[in-house]
Amino acid sequence: MDTSTLSDDAIAYDDAAGVYSVPLEACPAESPSLAVVEFVAALEEMDSETLVPLYESVDPEALDDIHESLDGVGSFVFPYAGYKITLTEADVRARPL
Repeated sequence: MDTSTLSDDAIAYDDAAGVYSVPLEACPAESPSLAVVEFVAALEEMDSETLVPLYESVDPEALDDIHESLDGVGSFVFPYAGYKITLTEADVRARPL
C-alpha cells in the first residue's frame, strides 16, 4: 500500500533516459533528505518507513548540507534502495540500478 505523501502527478518519467524525477518544490517533505525517501517510497508504492534507512547510503544531515551548497551548480549522486539518486538544487532524479 502506498502511503507516501508525494503525489504521483508530481513524478515525471523520461523514457529515453530511463529516469524518474520530481521537483523539490512538489515534495511536501521538510528537507531534501526526506524528499529523497518520500520520492523512492512513491516509486516503490510503499510506506517510506519500510524502506531501507537513508543513513545506510548517505548521512541525511550531510545530504541536506550538500544540497544547501549546490547553489544552482552541480549535483550529488549516490545509490539508495535500488536507485541511482541524483540530487540537484531543484529536483531529485532516480534511475533504477
